[in-house]
Amino acid sequence: MLAAGSSTRFGDSKMLTLCDGRPLVQIVTEAAQAATPQRVLIVTGRDSADVVAACGDRADLVVFNPNFERGIGTSIARGVSALGPEVTGVIIALADQILVDAEHLRNLLRAWSGDANANVATRFGNRMGPPALFGRDAIMQLAKLNADEGALAILQDASSSLSEVTFNAAALDIDTPADLAAFGKARL
Repeated sequence: MLAAGSSTRFGDSKMLTLCDGRPLVQIVTEAAQAATPQRVLIVTGRDSADVVAACGDRADLVVFNPNFERGIGTSIARGVSALGPEVTGVIIALADQILVDAEHLRNLLRAWSGDANANVATRFGNRMGPPALFGRDAIMQLAKLNADEGALAILQDASSSLSEVTFNAAALDIDTPADLAAFGKARL
């Protein structure tokens, strides 16, 4: 679970902002814990101690990214580098995709063949992206990411097998206060 952003577009600590009375970071972390009990790693950055406290016991392993301001790639690399050699696959999810639920994460797992070169992406509209599951072969590539590059190129690598699971709700991520306000109004 990536929760390390600097929240520059949000203006305040986005992960700690309340939605339905809960911090944003708690919402998707709960879904991850329901889908993969005792296997949730969270990467923190800004306001790390407060983010960890907001997660409560929902994170099984916490990794701090001291370079979080350099971009998402540094958080991905930091998180996968903390995994042990026995890990055969990893789901990368964003803590600001608040509509991602445990069922979707389980669907990613069900769609994965288990092969080292197999990846599974979420399809929303005409885009694909996170949450995404990466097989063992991709983990080494993920560990080399840096700056503000995500994992899309690794998902699209021609040498790997790619499956997709449609989940249009993944299109919503909270980047600005206006995004959160629009989400709240849409639910009324």
